[in-house]
Amino acid sequence: MKKLTALFMSALICLNISSCARSNGTNNTQVTSSAEVNAASGSASQPAADVASADMPDSRKNLRFGDLPVDTVAVIFYPTQPDIGNAYIPDAQDAWKTAITNATKHMQDKKYDVFPFADMRPIYFIWQHDGMNESWTLGNDGSLWGGQNTADSELFKNNYIAPEDAAEVAKLLMQAYDYLEISPVDPGQIKDIVRAELYIKGKTFVLENADGVKKLEDTLRNCKRHTGSGCPFELLRLYKKEGKPVDIAIATDGCAIWHSDGVYYEYDKKEVEGLFKLFGVDLSKVYTE
Repeated sequence: MKKLTALFMSALICLNISSCARSNGTNNTQVTSSAEVNAASGSASQPAADVASADMPDSRKNLRFGDLPVDTVAVIFYPTQPDIGNAYIPDAQDAWKTAITNATKHMQDKKYDVFPFADMRPIYFIWQHDGMNESWTLGNDGSLWGGQNTADSELFKNNYIAPEDAAEVAKLLMQAYDYLEISPVDPGQIKDIVRAELYIKGKTFVLENADGVKKLEDTLRNCKRHTGSGCPFELLRLYKKEGKPVDIAIATDGCAIWHSDGVYYEYDKKEVEGLFKLFGVDLSKVYTE
């Protein structure tokens, strides 16, 4: 299973892991506990660790990629909240296996230099069976992208299944997509922010200064699509003037990356250190203290 995990993570997902240089700055960190934050807002005390997992009550959503059983179809997704599982095993295994077997009869070679993440939904499935591994990502048009390999293969073949041949699998993946409530935030939704809370290692850092909030908003919106990242992420909750808060996951090791349910964006690298200093966070000490 370790080899399977390595194969899928390196070959299929094709993540462009950014260099993770640590930032160096003076430590002007001012920490606000979750209890203090909630007291100020009039809400009940809740540790930051609980905030990050409270929205995932169903244990079937809370599996880890490396713990999946053999000969089981599992849906893999990219939750915004850190520290929760990223694998889901659907109940209707026979229906999934039949649909996949039928679809793969029609797979075609599809060569590409870079996996076209911009044309994909942030969800895919894996299935290890009969000495073979296979994994397919759902395209926005209902197509499937991925391939099959044997346990001794180093890379997946670049394969493609057209929408008309992938329809049953696409339907099942979209059912899982809806069940898992995958709803990526678009950068355009990051506006009219009045307060931000950053949760790091069980601590909550609050930003309410109007100029600081505007700087944060502008920095996060000024971004471009990114293929993915192997950086560590923490939860950043953005409270709007009206409506529900917006949650995104932000890299905390110096990478200028944020994502929402597996759709990744890169903002200006020059702004990383300053962004965290808005919260009084010194990135060089996040993982050393």
